Amino acid sequence: MRSDAALWHEVECGGYEADLHLWRDLALRHEGPVLDVGAGSGRVARTLVAEGHEVVALDNDAELLDELSLRAGDAGLPAIETVCVDAREYVDAARFGLVIVPMQTVQLLGGPAGRARFLACAHSSLRPGGGLAVAVADLSAGSGTLPAAYTPDRLQLGESTYESRPTCVRQTAEGLVIERARSRTDGVERQSLGTWSQEIDRVDPSALEGEARQAGFSLQGRLAVPPSGAYAGSEVVLLGR
Repeated sequence: MRSDAALWHEVECGGYEADLHLWRDLALRHEGPVLDVGAGSGRVARTLVAEGHEVVALDNDAELLDELSLRAGDAGLPAIETVCVDAREYVDAARFGLVIVPMQTVQLLGGPAGRARFLACAHSSLRPGGGLAVAVADLSAGSGTLPAAYTPDRLQLGESTYESRPTCVRQTAEGLVIERARSRTDGVERQSLGTWSQEIDRVDPSALEGEARQAGFSLQGRLAVPPSGAYAGSEVVLLGR
């Protein structure tokens, strides 16, 4: 990995594959470029480009997008257009046939007001007849300290093993906070690299559909992504312009 941000993004998100078939299927059903919102280091974008789709990768972290470009080049993929900007501010008028929002990205937009800004931008960026697909992670898990035996996310790089283990889940009025302990093991020597936490909004799929209708979208149904290992399941809300 070329940066700490890219390293931990890969440890904690890079191994997730349960939703990839869904994004592949949606890309096949929609003509035109795909906008991958919250693309990170390219878990989904690189998968779609490898199958012949034109993808624009949107993220607000330049280090992750740099990693995406480097990894796409290493894999011999065509260059992927990247845009480093807040998804609540990005509009490329009527360009895309499909906008996808994988994992819990929509739950990081700052509540209803942030989602409304994003939905307005996505609506403007879609071609007439285009689709928006938004994953909503299930946050129904309880609160409390997680057992020490809880399976960590791992990444092997050379002689080093990086681990990120969820240690605690705290429910809040708006959602939940997940706390993680990060570490690196070189041979038999393990080094703690501190803790990290992320707050995720609680979003009800039905409420999201109501917000989307106010932004001018039509409802096209839902798809389910089942839980997988340490990853929560999600519902994918399908919307049309």
